Amino acid sequence: KVYDVTGAGDTVLSAVAFGLSKGLSLLDSCIFANICAGIVVGKLGTSVPLWEEIEPINGKWEEYLNIGLWEIQK
Repeated sequence: KVYDVTGAGDTVLSAVAFGLSKGLSLLDSCIFANICAGIVVGKLGTSVPLWEEIEPINGKWEEYLNIGLWEIQK
């Protein structure tokens, strides 16, 4: 459920930058950012995603987003 979208855009930008700085691909960084923003909008007011909320999803991004396997077409 979405409670408050305040800061969702900031969360996406910072999560993409974080992912890229840690060596993730742009696609994986965007998936990571989507997960982080999804966590943030489920909270009231300005907030941040905590690692304790992100870590259980680590490695299960495709399942969490229900997107199946990614296929990049040329």
